[in-house]
Formats: sequence, C-alpha cells, structure tokens
Amino acid sequence: MVEGTSPYGNALVSRYPIISAETVNIPKVKLKSPFSYHEPRCVLKATVEINGRRICVMVCHMGLSHRERIMAVDTICRILDSTDLPVILMGDFNTTPDDKVLAPLFEKLKSVDASEPTFPSDKPEIKIDYIFYRDLDCTKSETVNEIYADHLPVVAEFI
Repeated sequence: MVEGTSPYGNALVSRYPIISAETVNIPKVKLKSPFSYHEPRCVLKATVEINGRRICVMVCHMGLSHRERIMAVDTICRILDSTDLPVILMGDFNTTPDDKVLAPLFEKLKSVDASEPTFPSDKPEIKIDYIFYRDLDCTKSETVNEIYADHLPVVAEFI
C-alpha cells in the first residue's frame, strides 16, 4: 500500500513483482463553505512486471463531488500521457458511465465489458467501478455478484 499525506490511500496486491510504486496526490478542491468536507484523494501508480513485460497499473478512488472527479481525471490523464507502458487503471470512480467527466478516460483507454451495476453490493443499482486499459487484450471480464464489501468486484483477465 502506498499512502498519501493522510491515513487515506489505495492498495495494490499482485502475485507479480511490483518494480516501483508511487502516490500521485490529486489536487485538493477549494471548499465552497466552511461546512464542506472533502477526503484527500490520490492515485497509486505502480509498475508491475508480468512475464518480463512491464505494465503501468493504477488504482484510484475518486471523490464524491463533480469538481473532485474533474481533478482526478486530469491527474490520471497527465499520468497516462507520461508513460508509454501498457496501462491498467481500476477503481471506484463514484460516477456512472454517461458522466461527461469520464469522457477523457474513454477517449484514451478501453473499458472492460463488465456493464452490470456495482453499487451498493446488496442491491446493485448503479455502475461506478471500472477497469480501463491500454495496449493489452482483455480476454475475460465480469462483475462478480458476491458481497465482499459495499461494492461488487469487477474482475478482468488480460494478455
């Protein structure tokens, strides 16, 4: 796990070697009032070596406000533009596929074909969890209808 500047963070567990990992903090959004609250957010960016091939793997958990998600997408796009490696980006994006804030990610990356709702896990009504990728082939993907947390897991296999 790589943490940001607070007790919040993202985690990546891999059976393959993690060559490097870093926290990329998402810029804070200006609060509209003294009663507003935003959790610190970050992107975990790791290089994982799979059978001699290096892949950039990113994990994120976007904020609840629209402005936070804009900052997160901008941060992710800067990371994407700075690497030539194949990419897997996954996480809780806290928004549905039709939200225009995700458009830059859909332009730069493919999304796995797991379109079922993921939240809340006990009665899924909306899709807010995704796996995006670039320069890889997705051979299998699904939303697993088993409760492990408050979201249903999305899984995918790549070659």
